[in-house]
Amino acid sequence: MPLWVRLSALGLALGMTLFSGLSTLQLTNSLSADKDREGQSLLNAAELNAARIDARIGLARAGLEAAQGRLALKSGDPLSAAEAGLKLAHGNLKSLAIVKSDKTGVVALAGSDDTDLLRKVAGDASDRYTLRTASSRLVTPARPYIVVKGTGGAPDLVGRLDPDLLKGLSGDRLTVLVTREGEIVAASNSQMIGQTVSAALSVKPEQLRARADSRDLIQGARPEGGFIKIASAELSDGLIVLAAASSAQFFSPTASLIRGAAFIGGPLLIGLLFGALLIYQARRSRKDTLQFQASEQRYRLAVEAARCGIWDWDLEQDLIYMSDVTGVMFGWGGGGVATTDEVLARVAAEHRTDVIKALETARLKGSFDVSFRVPSTTGRPLWIDVRGQAVGDR
Repeated sequence: MPLWVRLSALGLALGMTLFSGLSTLQLTNSLSADKDREGQSLLNAAELNAARIDARIGLARAGLEAAQGRLALKSGDPLSAAEAGLKLAHGNLKSLAIVKSDKTGVVALAGSDDTDLLRKVAGDASDRYTLRTASSRLVTPARPYIVVKGTGGAPDLVGRLDPDLLKGLSGDRLTVLVTREGEIVAASNSQMIGQTVSAALSVKPEQLRARADSRDLIQGARPEGGFIKIASAELSDGLIVLAAASSAQFFSPTASLIRGAAFIGGPLLIGLLFGALLIYQARRSRKDTLQFQASEQRYRLAVEAARCGIWDWDLEQDLIYMSDVTGVMFGWGGGGVATTDEVLARVAAEHRTDVIKALETARLKGSFDVSFRVPSTTGRPLWIDVRGQAVGDR
């Protein structure tokens, strides 16, 4: 079998082994909720809370858009528009402000809030609809805001979300609301509001979205120490709701790296060694073949230099393979292949019976020894003394 075929088969076998093994080996920070009762409970809580929070934020946004619509109809009474929008938010907003498009001042404010903070939030918002936090030296912890940008020079609408947005949703779990960019805008632990989820829980927003899609858990860590398992659910506008609880460590990056390196490196090392052995074997076999061919060539040259012929008589196929010297002895111009009858036709008639008997003896006993005369066109007959040994089954 060619070397490349054996190496290809080895590579395919290694690839299949690695693929089947990696499919069962935990190399990423992930835990199937189906294999963890508490994890399944966390996932159910995250998905249920996501639906409830989506409804509450939807009411808050509806209040802002209602105020924006009323302001467009009655631009001369911005306070009434702000108060109407705050009422339509059904308690999900604590304040609603109308901020000038150039962010130089607050046109109207329903509820109580820090006007400098409102202008800062409006100035930092870049999208048509933004959810973000803001704080100042006098306002801590950070407060969550929703901003609806005005168009065509119209004022912006800024509403402060109710700090109890997650009230009744947490129980004894940690519940967190995270923006698409990874900022925490609401949490059952208010000290976390305004932090990034990477700093607060040691996970990235793209990891949370991936786990929300796969409905798996992810391990996080608190800055003060300790691990937590986190279930996530994504809202329609990119927000992510987390439900988390304290947990024993189920993922270690270092251990995972070592396991992965050992699992992948072991078969690869074996494969490389086996491949090297195949290459060595192929080279050794080629070297032996070349040495054998060279030895056979030297033997043939030595024999023919002594005017001795070489032949191979295949009794089963009734063929005789002759060297150049042997072919010349029988009257042919050189070596080749002839049938038994063709060779016997070159033997003198009185010696043909002796040759046939010698062949039968060789077939039964293995030894071939006969002398016969070959007529020559020059009139000088040639005597040939033939020796041989039969091989194979007799």
